[in-house]
Amino acid sequence: MPDCLSAYLDGFELPAGSSRELDEAGFTIVPGPVPAADLDRLRAAYDAAISGAAPGDIKVGSSTTRDSTGCT
Repeated sequence: MPDCLSAYLDGFELPAGSSRELDEAGFTIVPGPVPAADLDRLRAAYDAAISGAAPGDIKVGSSTTRDSTGCT
């Protein structure tokens, strides 16, 4: 895991039901990971990171676009 992700996850623990769902289904829904008041700021930071990334570092998926470095 990139070091930048470790800082985000420090002290974070999924509820037991979510951990089980992640193990069994491969995904889980985490409600409200970002307060609604911060979504515009998050969206702007994400857009800036993607627009500034090298073309080879961007992968366009069926539902997301991500910087392949894991740290933006």
